[in-house]
Amino acid sequence: MSTKLPELPELKVYVSSTSDDLKSYRAEVITALRKMEGIKPVCMEDYVAQDKFPVDKCLADVSTCNIYVGIFARRYGFIPRGDDKSITELEYRKAVEVGIPPLIFLLKESIIKWPDKYCDKGKDKLRINALKKEFKDLHCFSSDGIGHFP
Repeated sequence: MSTKLPELPELKVYVSSTSDDLKSYRAEVITALRKMEGIKPVCMEDYVAQDKFPVDKCLADVSTCNIYVGIFARRYGFIPRGDDKSITELEYRKAVEVGIPPLIFLLKESIIKWPDKYCDKGKDKLRINALKKEFKDLHCFSSDGIGHFP
């Protein structure tokens, strides 16, 4: 006689980052998550056209997840009209607000020359640097960081 184990609930993982500069890293994380049984990545790559602003969709999705994965390099990201923070920062703040544990991964600045087109300057550089400092002060994050650019 065999006993069937109860099914565990699906674990939803929100994947957050800026898009163009971290496309290959997002793809690697999402692919790895999809290979794990019982894990469902929630990411913009799966979005379809909707009658909703992208930032609203992103924040609603963050609220439904169990884990937040944030990948950060040298771009702050798009700031929607009417907001003073990027979508990427808003996603992180929503996760913290609703009590979702954040897993933060940062570019390893000492071993990589990040392409200039993916490096913010001026006010956005100050914003991404302040956000990364906050991560280092408040959270455990990958000490190895992002170490290569495919």
